[in-house]
Amino acid sequence: MKKVILVSHYQGIAPQALRNVPVHSPSIFAIKQGRKIMSLHEESLHIGGGDWLVAAAGSQLTFINEPHHQQFSSVQVSF
Repeated sequence: MKKVILVSHYQGIAPQALRNVPVHSPSIFAIKQGRKIMSLHEESLHIGGGDWLVAAAGSQLTFINEPHHQQFSSVQVSF
C-alpha cells in the first residue's frame, strides 16, 4: 500500500535561509515554535508559532527559519 500522507518534522537552533525550495505535492506547514519569514515580491511575511502555511504542488518557496528566542520547530504534511 502506498502512503497517501507524508509528515516531516524540521528543527533548528540557528537561522536557516533557504531559496527556491521545491514543494512537490500540496503541503501544509505548521509552525510550532519560532517563525518562518517568507520572501514574497520584495516583501516579508512573518509566520509565527501556531500559524499554518499552505503551499501548492510545483511551487518554490524562499524563506528563513528563525528560532526567535527559542528553537525553531515545524511540521510539513504533504498529500
